[in-house]
Amino acid sequence: MDGITANTTTISPRKPRVMLYSSPLMGHLVPMIELAKLFAARGLAITVVLMDPPYDTGATGPFLAGVSAANPSISFHRLPQVKLLESDDSVMPALAFARLSNPHLRDFLAGASPDFLVVDFFCSAAMDVASELNIPAYFFSTSGAQILAFFMHLTVLHGKPRGASGKWAKNSCTSRGSPRFRRHTPFSHSWIVTVRPTRHY
Repeated sequence: MDGITANTTTISPRKPRVMLYSSPLMGHLVPMIELAKLFAARGLAITVVLMDPPYDTGATGPFLAGVSAANPSISFHRLPQVKLLESDDSVMPALAFARLSNPHLRDFLAGASPDFLVVDFFCSAAMDVASELNIPAYFFSTSGAQILAFFMHLTVLHGKPRGASGKWAKNSCTSRGSPRFRRHTPFSHSWIVTVRPTRHY
């Protein structure tokens, strides 16, 4: 009709929001950032969530500043710092930091409402938060394929019968994807199997 201009404004669809939850350790942070770059290149809205440990190697800050400057589509959120008590995990403090950070992570995710969450090994405690908030969550292995195969094989080992002491008797371990190796210390005493398998994903 004369005198009437049609409104051709279009509303862009909302980008899927992805939260990547990484340990602040550089060996975990760098691979997680590379995953963030891949997601961002595919049009996803990316936020990297970080714990704030009491220690600082001096490398994390400059690294994140460089990533942020070169990749403005990737945002960062640092959770409030938590205090590690003497009664907390002394073997794997990174796991204890992640567990103690769960309340702060819960508050942030509840407000951000991401479409899904990706966590690395040291942030596995976040799976409980994701389940509570009904957020799909996935593990991302920041280590090599051999270590991933070894971790996956732990679920097989936990299903095997043990000796009278409740521990595996053999000093060697074989898993698909990893070479057979022998240990001077029995495998049952390895720090890696002291992480209790309370849940499987």
